[in-house]
Amino acid sequence: MKNRILILIIFVFLSTGHLFSQENTDEDFEGGSPYTIFGIGDIIYNTSARTNGMGILGIGLTGDYINNLNPAANNKLEFTKFALTIDYGYLQSSNGTQTSKVNQGNVNGLNIGIPFNRDNGWVFNFGINPVSNISYKIIANRESSGDRYTNTYEGEGGLTKINLGMTYRLFNALSLGFVYNYGFGNIITQRTIDFENPAYFDTYIRRETDFSNSFFNGGAVLSFENLVNQKSKNLRYLTLGFVYQTGFDLTSNEESIIKSSIGTDSVITASGTINIPSAYGFGLSNRFGDRVNVALDAYFQQWGDYSEFGVTPSNFNTSARYGAGLELLPSPDRDKSFFEKLTYRAGFFYDQAYYEVNGENINTIGFRFGLGIPISDFNSLDLNFNYSIRGKEENGLIKDQYFGIFAGVNFGELWFLRPDEDF
Repeated sequence: MKNRILILIIFVFLSTGHLFSQENTDEDFEGGSPYTIFGIGDIIYNTSARTNGMGILGIGLTGDYINNLNPAANNKLEFTKFALTIDYGYLQSSNGTQTSKVNQGNVNGLNIGIPFNRDNGWVFNFGINPVSNISYKIIANRESSGDRYTNTYEGEGGLTKINLGMTYRLFNALSLGFVYNYGFGNIITQRTIDFENPAYFDTYIRRETDFSNSFFNGGAVLSFENLVNQKSKNLRYLTLGFVYQTGFDLTSNEESIIKSSIGTDSVITASGTINIPSAYGFGLSNRFGDRVNVALDAYFQQWGDYSEFGVTPSNFNTSARYGAGLELLPSPDRDKSFFEKLTYRAGFFYDQAYYEVNGENINTIGFRFGLGIPISDFNSLDLNFNYSIRGKEENGLIKDQYFGIFAGVNFGELWFLRPDEDF
């Protein structure tokens, strides 16, 4: 069994090498939401399949799962676990008069958690996860002094991280976690200007920015299970969580190519930094009875401190994400039907983007419903269904509607046990 899983992990790493590289030399970009044109694109808030189905980040939610945002939440991992997540969805964007439709699919992350000592919550975790995504194609037909021309703006890319973390529980109540991250990626943008009048020269401008650097995040989870009287049923399973991510500077190299229809080219290269601001968040969770988990969290990032090659966009401000969800655990009865063996999840989130457009904040509200399906004692499949709305059609803005399926595959293994205990 272990050999089969190791082969699977090697295959996934080979596959995700190009899925996360964000490289594409094709000049015809697929397109996506026009809102990804800003900064480093859409911030990806997928910390695990479990938390995705609940609409939260899991800052204060512990259990037998891997959380790639708050390492302290991994303190109750039972066995070595491999978690792979993917999604596929349908995006519709409209400005009231025109509508575009795009199908999108991605590998969202691969994470491994290894409990060295379950009694002390000593867990090592490793993963490769996307941080942001850029994917847009905007076509605008314009006219100047009676001459018509077409502006096409295209872009793709994003930031990915490789993370190495450790978790440890102190005094059987406070869990601390620390993660080293290596971020890397690139952003490719291009603009073309095509004139109907052959007397004018068409223009092509392409810019590619590569960047990389290290950053850190850490977290804490306080569990009340061993701090309150066992008779205090309402507080017995209460947990509080906190996470902080340092700001960091991405070392960046930029290459620009400018062409015209008469064949003259110019290449401009530059080096600098992209400054990513710090972030922090809070969360809590509680279990009511034996089967119901409830969790809330909030996450903030100071994008007013963002800068790109020394320039800070005037429309950037603080982003905020709020989530709330619940989870219904399987029935404890031995003789239970298939549906009683499932874990049911639901939740919603509200996201205020880090940028303004036409003086207005761009907000997203989303709803999630998920199922945890056991495959065997140590393996499971998570399926989540997502729907979200971003922006609006008034005031020159764009309304995005997204329908998607999110899937997570979890493989469990028994490592670091004596041979006679392995089963």
